[in-house]
Amino acid sequence: MVSTIAFGQGNNCDCQQIVGTCAVSVSVIPTESTKGSYGADLKLTSSAPICSKVDYYVDGTPYFTILSQGNRGEDRVFGQKPITRANLSSISCQICKQAGTPADNPGRTASPDQPSQKIDLSGTWNSVQTCSFGTGTSTITITQTNPGDASISGRLANATIDSGRIEGDTVTIQASNWLGNQVQMEGRVVGPGRISGTYTQTASAGVRQWSATKT
Repeated sequence: MVSTIAFGQGNNCDCQQIVGTCAVSVSVIPTESTKGSYGADLKLTSSAPICSKVDYYVDGTPYFTILSQGNRGEDRVFGQKPITRANLSSISCQICKQAGTPADNPGRTASPDQPSQKIDLSGTWNSVQTCSFGTGTSTITITQTNPGDASISGRLANATIDSGRIEGDTVTIQASNWLGNQVQMEGRVVGPGRISGTYTQTASAGVRQWSATKT
């Protein structure tokens, strides 16, 4: 399967810039199953008024949702077994910078959890691409030549990576397959062993989620 932490959903939340943390409550409403695929609707409510980015795992698969229109939102997830609240783990909530607000002081000291450009990203990464039909997995290779400068190669679940770059903490990938589907991925290095972002493809409309973890 090949849904940007860039200028976030709704074009009013910039999740490249995290300005705080928040508390979030999540309720799970199971939906109908089809051929062994189970779905659930998540109802999310954040303590922040807008631009909350909620990260969570469902049976080990990472997801995130950006609440760009207020402090409430919904998401739909899928799995190979029925999904309940017990299947969710590692739920966290961060507040993204709202578009139009003054930029932070560019001379400030980076927070301790901000990814460093000196991190060695080279190696094999497991990638998960999530869409409305489910999830797909693949393996990508990152080759870092200098701090903050790396190339990406390998495959997505249904496409081959044509080009991929990491510049600083910003990740961009272009991929395609033999059917002519073009995939554009954007993301951010959010830790020494994790990348998270979104992607679009010409085969279908919508913005989808993807992530990668270093093996």
